[in-house]
Amino acid sequence: MLEFSVFIVGLLSMLIGVVNVLESDQDIRRFGYRVRSVLQTKESWQFANKVFGVMLVSMGAIALVIGIILNSYIRLLSPFEVVMINVLELVVIVLISMAVTEIRVKQLFNKEGKQK
Repeated sequence: MLEFSVFIVGLLSMLIGVVNVLESDQDIRRFGYRVRSVLQTKESWQFANKVFGVMLVSMGAIALVIGIILNSYIRLLSPFEVVMINVLELVVIVLISMAVTEIRVKQLFNKEGKQK
């Protein structure tokens, strides 16, 4: 079971990313990337959720590749090290996805949430 735990973060990121993309057309209050700068208008919220979802899917795929590479070495690691790898992957995935989303939103929308 321990050797499959390195795939959890990648698969979970991809699942949340797909849900984010599919739910981006829904009501703002339900689910998604909820930051004050994108909650101004529905258009900025939809755009940010699509970008964030695509980033989560992409980063999740990269995490899966890393998991495949690490899977051959997992027997050499302690359970604590495996958990730390998962936590580090999760933090990196979320931070990179948020950073790219914020950059894209600032490129396309002003502070009031209207397109430039």
